[in-house]
Amino acid sequence: MNGTAVRCALCSSTALTEFFNRSGTPILCNRQYASRHEAVNAPTADIMLARCERCGGIQNVRFDPLAVVYDEDYENSLHFSRRFQAYSEELAARLAADGCLRRGEVVELGCGHGEFLTLLCRRAGCRGIGYDPALTENGEPNDDGTVSLRKQPYTAADCITDLTRLVVCRHVLEHLAEPAELLKLVRARAASVSGIRFYFEVPNAETMLEHCGLWDVIFEHPLYFTRDSIRALLEISGYVLTSIDLAFDDQFLSVEARIGALREKDTVRMSDLSLSDDTLTRFRREAAAREYHWRRFFERREQSIGPAVLWGVGSKGVSFLNALADPAHIAAAVDLNPRKQGRYVAGSGHRIVAPEALRTIEPDVVLVSNAFYRDEVESDLRALGQNADVLTI
Repeated sequence: MNGTAVRCALCSSTALTEFFNRSGTPILCNRQYASRHEAVNAPTADIMLARCERCGGIQNVRFDPLAVVYDEDYENSLHFSRRFQAYSEELAARLAADGCLRRGEVVELGCGHGEFLTLLCRRAGCRGIGYDPALTENGEPNDDGTVSLRKQPYTAADCITDLTRLVVCRHVLEHLAEPAELLKLVRARAASVSGIRFYFEVPNAETMLEHCGLWDVIFEHPLYFTRDSIRALLEISGYVLTSIDLAFDDQFLSVEARIGALREKDTVRMSDLSLSDDTLTRFRREAAAREYHWRRFFERREQSIGPAVLWGVGSKGVSFLNALADPAHIAAAVDLNPRKQGRYVAGSGHRIVAPEALRTIEPDVVLVSNAFYRDEVESDLRALGQNADVLTI
């Protein structure tokens, strides 16, 4: 790819080397459809992951921001899972621990339906305002009106005031082709507020690469962050990283920051040793082997007694369903989120059902899209009287 007009989103270099391709993936994994016909005809695009030879950043060079539209049909809430809810409660307790949020305000960019913002404000005794273009309408998700949600783009977040103590931005930056633009805008609005803190959370590309998280590669994500690259992005955008931790079974990077000096891109050094040629070659090889394994798995199951189902229709599950040569091998897709149930998976067209539907389906294999939820899924299956084998994809 060297010599093309595509530039690195972090350092602007054109020295980008492709290492992974996938064709015909749904543009929005987390958009569900009202009918199977709509789902199987959902718009698709190609993915080409490339590494910047200058700074080590990873991006999808086929990404087209004009093709990605977030609206009320976009649904990716994980809060119906007990394990995810426990993680959210622990995070809220951590952010509220020092008491500095009390009687102040929290702004969340990419608030979803406001579940985490409401949890944090109740824990911290503060007010909150959230922005998300995928909201159905403006509203107040809690009874006391301490949290308000606005159906607006992230860049419309103009509510930072002298009362703002914390800005939260979780799983948004990886969806932006130029995240520095948003970060600089927020910084400019927050620069006059003394002591304001920032919390960012993004998927961890190091775990994805080292453990072949093939199903984490989706078109919605133009960028894939490591600890070095998220630090570099923040420094370029005028922030100082105060802490960075691995979270959620090492699947997330949990980052805290404060306002710092703006730095030119060429003054920010990245030393991302995790992105060696060997790492990328191994990822590509193991990705091909994993796809082959699952295709063979379903071919061998053709004479099985009972059907297989997939549990977990997040981005991992949707990516998996669309990678299979014959998605008809899976009878249904299960999800705890009632806003997904009764709708259809983009691309593969699988109907999304509630766990209770398994009493009728009676699968002999349940595939779990994320290993972090396996214990929870097994517990729910037993409560439903199901004795299916549970495998992680």
